[in-house]
Amino acid sequence: MIRFRTAGVVYVALAILLGVVSVNSGNNLLCLVTSLLLGYMLASGVAGWRNVMGAEAWVELPDEIYAGQAFRLVLEVRNRRRFASLHMIEVSVHPVGEWDGLQEPVRAFFGIVPRGEVASRTVWMTLPRRGRAALALEVASAYPFDFFVRWGHTPPESGALVFPAPLSERSSSVWADEGRSDEDEDRSVGAPLDAAEVAGVRPYQAGDPINRIHWKISARTGKLSTRLFESPHVRSGRTIDLDALVTNGVERGLSIAAGRVVEAGREGVPIGMKDRGVLTPPAPGRAARLELLGRLALYTPAQGGEGLR
Repeated sequence: MIRFRTAGVVYVALAILLGVVSVNSGNNLLCLVTSLLLGYMLASGVAGWRNVMGAEAWVELPDEIYAGQAFRLVLEVRNRRRFASLHMIEVSVHPVGEWDGLQEPVRAFFGIVPRGEVASRTVWMTLPRRGRAALALEVASAYPFDFFVRWGHTPPESGALVFPAPLSERSSSVWADEGRSDEDEDRSVGAPLDAAEVAGVRPYQAGDPINRIHWKISARTGKLSTRLFESPHVRSGRTIDLDALVTNGVERGLSIAAGRVVEAGREGVPIGMKDRGVLTPPAPGRAARLELLGRLALYTPAQGGEGLR
């Protein structure tokens, strides 16, 4: 594909005008000038085509992408040409399919990519909703004279899994603690945090409750620190009751569940989930958290209040 810039439109119009005048007048000098303009245009087209076709682009996505939150992605371009550099390469990435139009393309410019090398640029992007988004890359260049913009072959689409925006909310309906008696549940919910065993401290993070701040250490170090509590229940892990959460609003429930998964990851607590009556036992580690977040991202409500995967 070729798109004309303003300078390119003027150049083509001038070449056509001189061509018509030279044919009608029979002026050899005008014929020579027209030939030079057309040859110049041909050389520009061949050089620009080879420049674009020598570029191979792809995108590297982070493991965790949350709806409505800016994330960093890396655009990379490889020069496949053996004897020449790439010049004036612009790579753009944007969602396609059902996501088309929800997000403006983000672009990265590569002035020069030496032969056989890979260049990278970091850009920021925001996807507005959860789900699986297809991202398409476009490689374009105005090389060599900035008269025309040429697009190369569009690389294969990259898939981005967007998790629900995490929402922090303290609610007993968040948890589905299997195997606990009502007496233990009431005692656990009503017990003050100071009654639990302090497992350690960590730097304060946005969203941490005020009653978990360790004021003595914070005053001594000059930086806010958050206490980490450990109890037999926490050591064994926590289980999110997703069935109860989505009854009060699917998207809000998924965001609350995502917030609890993120918080469990910060505190190193094993996390599980009860989804449509199926219990996933609490498990530690990043892989377990990403699996739960992926299920939340692809959760689809159906009629009757239940979701289908």
